[in-house]
Amino acid sequence: YSFRSYFFGKAADIHREGYAHKMVGHGGYLPQYDRMNDEKKIDWFIKLEPDLTISDEERQNLAIKKLEKEKEERESLRSELSKVREDLEKVKQWREISLKFEKKNNS
Repeated sequence: YSFRSYFFGKAADIHREGYAHKMVGHGGYLPQYDRMNDEKKIDWFIKLEPDLTISDEERQNLAIKKLEKEKEERESLRSELSKVREDLEKVKQWREISLKFEKKNNS
C-alpha cells in the first residue's frame, strides 16, 4: 500500500490527479471525460519514472547528462566567442589600414 500511495502522490504532483487515479486502477469521477491513450500514459510514466526509483543512480545519470550537455554548450559558445574576437581583430586591422591609406591620400 505504501508504494502505491507513493506512486500516486508522485504521479499527481508531476502530472495530474486524474492520471494518478487512472494509473493506480481507480475508476475516477466520470472516467469517460478523461480519455488518455496508452502512448500518452507511457510518455508520462517515462517522465515520472526517475522520481520512482529507489536507487539514486538514474537521477545521477540524468544529472550527468544535463551537465555534459551544458558543458558542450559552453564549449560551443567559447568557440563562437573566439571566432568573433578573431573577426574583430581583423576588422580593427582593416580599419587601421584604411585610416592610414586615407591619411596618405589626403596628404
